[in-house]
Amino acid sequence: MNLLAQLLTKNLKVEFKNNETEVYSDVVNLWRGKLSVGGKLFLTNQRLIFLPHNFNLGFGGENEYINLSEINTAMEIKTMKIIDNGLKITLINKEEFEFVVNEREQWIKKLKQSNIDFEQKS
Repeated sequence: MNLLAQLLTKNLKVEFKNNETEVYSDVVNLWRGKLSVGGKLFLTNQRLIFLPHNFNLGFGGENEYINLSEINTAMEIKTMKIIDNGLKITLINKEEFEFVVNEREQWIKKLKQSNIDFEQKS
């Protein structure tokens, strides 16, 4: 992602729960239907947290908090069916979140270390 995304997400801060620590974070986009909402994704030892940057408020810019225990699987996907930078998280209740990420391999590595199951690419 670009410098503008870094600047827009610079001041986003997570309020951690007791005994919660950050494992990894980076700027991402979260698909909400046909709209891609920019923000920052945090992986903690307890949750995945998406915080949209202020530019997105009113355009699907809502925080998302996903307990790691609610995640059924994660898998690599192609963004817009052509770019290898997508990450799909599927919850036990079948709800899905599709992110556009930098350093997808790092996200996969960190999620696997958090005992999240990865499906193979189809």
